[in-house]
Amino acid sequence: MRGVLRPITFLYENELSNIENNYRRKGQTAGGPWSLSEVLQERAIRNPNPDNPEAVIHVILGDCACSPTGRISYKDLWDMMAPKRKWHRVVSRKVVSEAMKRVIEFCVYHQLPVFAFLVGEEGGEYLSDADIEFGSSCCRLLECDVGPNPAAFAVKELKRAQEFIQRHVTAR
Repeated sequence: MRGVLRPITFLYENELSNIENNYRRKGQTAGGPWSLSEVLQERAIRNPNPDNPEAVIHVILGDCACSPTGRISYKDLWDMMAPKRKWHRVVSRKVVSEAMKRVIEFCVYHQLPVFAFLVGEEGGEYLSDADIEFGSSCCRLLECDVGPNPAAFAVKELKRAQEFIQRHVTAR
C-alpha cells in the first residue's frame, strides 16, 4: 500500500528536481501527483529574491516548518535563493547575511518575531554565538530593545518565531 502523499510544500528541493527532470525527460507536463506547472510554481515560491524580505520570510517559515530542528542553515537558504549557483563560503554567506538584515528590519518594523534567528551557521537546534551576535547587533542598530543579555533575547525571539510557525504556517 502506498504511503500518504505529502503536500507539495513539504517536498525537499531534490524531490522537486526529480519530478521536474522526469517530466522533461518524458516530454510531459502532467501525469504524476503534481503537474510540471505546480512543481515550477513551488520552486518559484521557494527561490525568493534576496532583496524582498517578505519572500525570504515566506521561504524561511515554510522550510523551518518542515525542518527536524525547526531551523535552517545559511547554505539551505542560499540553495533556495540561488538554486543553480554553487555555495561559496564568503560571497554566498554575505548575500544571505544582507537578506537577513532586510528580514530583521521588516520584522522589527512590523513587530513580528525576528525570523532571522531561524537561520543560522549550522541550522541546528541551538543558536550559535555567531547567530546571537549577528541578530542581536542588527536589532540594536534598529533601536530594538535587546536588553543586557543578547543570548536571552535571541532565545526569546527564536521561541516566538517557532510559535508563530506552529500557529500560522500550514500546507498550501
